[in-house]
Amino acid sequence: MKPFFLFFILLITVMEANAAGIGIAPAELNFNLEKGKKQQKELTVYNLENHEVDFNVYSNANFLEFSYNGIVEGNGMEKIIVEANAEKLKEGQYEKHIYITASNGASGIKLNLGTAVKVNVQVFKINKLNTIVGILTTFAIIVLGMLAYLTATKIKLSEIIRKAVNY
Repeated sequence: MKPFFLFFILLITVMEANAAGIGIAPAELNFNLEKGKKQQKELTVYNLENHEVDFNVYSNANFLEFSYNGIVEGNGMEKIIVEANAEKLKEGQYEKHIYITASNGASGIKLNLGTAVKVNVQVFKINKLNTIVGILTTFAIIVLGMLAYLTATKIKLSEIIRKAVNY
């Protein structure tokens, strides 16, 4: 019985187990978006094996959506489009993860391996008052610059207006 058991153990260690070798880039995604807006980024899945690998993408973040075909050819790569949607998010910083799992049944044994990508989402709100103040400040700077020019060159504003009207 012992020789049979030893033979069985050796047989198991000799059997090939092809695990799905995948790589993901980048390792981290950063979104900086205005409340109510959407933004897309790309992830790339690299197949490090010489045969086709199936993969799945999921996350526990309900504001992330994915677009992908789920198959990477041998020694190939495939793009995943990740879209962050800030429609229902409050202002602030969100840190979540995207999980990519790959399965490979090439050896007859299906193994699932995976990796995670960190996702940082910064949601901000544009203050409309700041926009108006910025425009008014720019306008005031231009007017002051023109007045300084007219004063320095001793050109009278009334002369410029008269020439413009008579033109």
